[in-house]
Amino acid sequence: MNKFLQLIADEKDGFSFGKSWRYNEDSLVALLPILRIAPKKKRNYVLLSETKNVKIGDTGQINKILVENNEESPVYIRMGEIFSGGTQERMATRSYIIMPKENINIDVRCVHASKGINTGASMKSGGVAPSIFDVNLCSSGFKMRSVEQREVWKDVENVAQSYSCFMAENSDSTGINKDYFGEGDQTSRINDGERISISADAGNNYDRGFGVGSIPSSSTSTSFSDSLMDNIDKLSDNLKNILQKVPYFENQVGVAMIDLQGIFAVECYDLKESWKKMKDDIIKKEGDKISKKQDKSPFQYNHKRAVEFVKILLGKSDFEEKTLFKSVNWRIIGLKNKNFNGEIVELNDKPIHLLLVRNN
Repeated sequence: MNKFLQLIADEKDGFSFGKSWRYNEDSLVALLPILRIAPKKKRNYVLLSETKNVKIGDTGQINKILVENNEESPVYIRMGEIFSGGTQERMATRSYIIMPKENINIDVRCVHASKGINTGASMKSGGVAPSIFDVNLCSSGFKMRSVEQREVWKDVENVAQSYSCFMAENSDSTGINKDYFGEGDQTSRINDGERISISADAGNNYDRGFGVGSIPSSSTSTSFSDSLMDNIDKLSDNLKNILQKVPYFENQVGVAMIDLQGIFAVECYDLKESWKKMKDDIIKKEGDKISKKQDKSPFQYNHKRAVEFVKILLGKSDFEEKTLFKSVNWRIIGLKNKNFNGEIVELNDKPIHLLLVRNN
């Protein structure tokens, strides 16, 4: 078993689990924070979203963008990170660490099929994609292949469909349900205890990088399209009142997300500075899950049992491990068992990031 997983599971090396959080007693998802009091040390890397001296440019190829690191520190690009700018938005198919003074072409896929490519346009970090993308990216990575463009477009479609259905379910004939989206008696709590289709032409436009039309509007006042970033932003705007209440716990480095079926994702960094920077972005992309509720739900969340299950997943599950990429300074370790896929990213032989996602 990987030592990093074991340290978290055993609550050693400063790791521990904090109090669970749910939006209210009817919420179907709970967030279990992972905490760490680490030795006083500075991070030996920066996240892409923190950088000021990184140049990202559109190569003119749908599956490649150029990243040039002019920072003094290595730059970590998380799997599923979105790149935006005056050109077609793309998403990183795997994690990368770009060393200082290094420039490389990184593998990406389009997440806005109807927007054209502008060769040479500058780009920047646009956040990270929802966990449905992590499932396919991790699975493909473990098989030592790049995720196909048609698979990514299908995930964009599925996210739009999910968001649209979510909004429709929580709206009335006049629009947004005010009780649900912020004007009712909803408060933060600490707790212990039909398809929408995108044009079939999508798969035929890989080389051109455009061509998918908008997804039809739902009955709500918000419509979702083939633009992944726009869809995430639209949903988070409607859920802003809820998402702003998700707390940041002191010394938090990660989170386990738990739904009716059990654990559906675990994400953890080595140090709190990284989580604090990524927390809002990670929470935003999962907003529909975090805020989902059901009146008189049979879901009885138990904090103690949740911690036990996370410990079993991290410390006792029989993960197969595979080195997916290795350089002089860093490597990616793929993880897979019957129910989960994931990865650990190491820099100078030290883990800096863990991601696990349920594959069903």
